[in-house]
Amino acid sequence: MLLFPSLRDRITSPHSPDEVCGLLQGMTESRYISFSTNCEFIGKADTSGFSIRPYIQGRNSFLPVIKGRVLPAGGGSEIVVRMGLYLSVKLLMSVWFGGVGFFFLCGLAAGIVDGFENAWQLTAISAGMFATGQILMRASFLHSARKAQKRLRELFV
Repeated sequence: MLLFPSLRDRITSPHSPDEVCGLLQGMTESRYISFSTNCEFIGKADTSGFSIRPYIQGRNSFLPVIKGRVLPAGGGSEIVVRMGLYLSVKLLMSVWFGGVGFFFLCGLAAGIVDGFENAWQLTAISAGMFATGQILMRASFLHSARKAQKRLRELFV
């Protein structure tokens, strides 16, 4: 989607689907709150698919939710991966962008009616807040998503 960052990938692996699931289960802690440092991912993984997130020590609301399926392909398997934001983060950022967009439109309307010499501050601040929100969200998400993508490729190939 244009407003929210996402990442899609297809990984071809020489391992069978059962071996891929076993590898992923070995790196995944099933509890959503984990105090263990032995796992790289938290979530669930089985033969029907997986829904995981990277395990980190700190906090990052923009961590990717990694969902995927393992499909048999030739002598190995193909892993279809989709990464996106949590639904709660999408809802919060929708409210944020909606409010910022409302004030931007108010600034435009005031500029059209009264002249932009009085309304440019509201329009500029709103545009800056929108850009800041997008940059923060995309940079945080893409950094974690690319790191997880690289680790999944190392694990499966």
